[in-house]
Amino acid sequence: MKFFRFLLIFLVSISFLISCEKKKDFEKSRVVRFHYGGYGDNVNGFIEGKAIKIVTLDKIIGAGKFEVEINHSKRIIVKTDLDGNYLIKIPNGNYDLKYILKGYQPIIIKNYKSFEDQFTRIDVNFEQGNETQIFNAPKWEQ
Repeated sequence: MKFFRFLLIFLVSISFLISCEKKKDFEKSRVVRFHYGGYGDNVNGFIEGKAIKIVTLDKIIGAGKFEVEINHSKRIIVKTDLDGNYLIKIPNGNYDLKYILKGYQPIIIKNYKSFEDQFTRIDVNFEQGNETQIFNAPKWEQ
């Protein structure tokens, strides 16, 4: 009985680890993934994701720190870990978000909606240059 329990836990753990394997390649789009999801009761939403710099064909993991401008007024500094992962806490509401990294093209996400305890994944690829890239956030029904 203990052996079967151990075997079951082992198999579930292995399948979980395999399903959590990170993608190594990003798509060519500047906003790689945009996913809405939520958990419980909070007055803030969260934006999580991965930010990377793209230099020609080489990808440099980890954007270090960058700025996010909220509704053309408030700017916050966002720090990433070594893998480029970041987390932003944002109050409930509708926003236009502008991702800014000096020397790279700004990325604008229009009509982003933040809901209570919602975790939204936005993966961004920063490219060198001055041209602004604009994306509309997909609609999400609560």
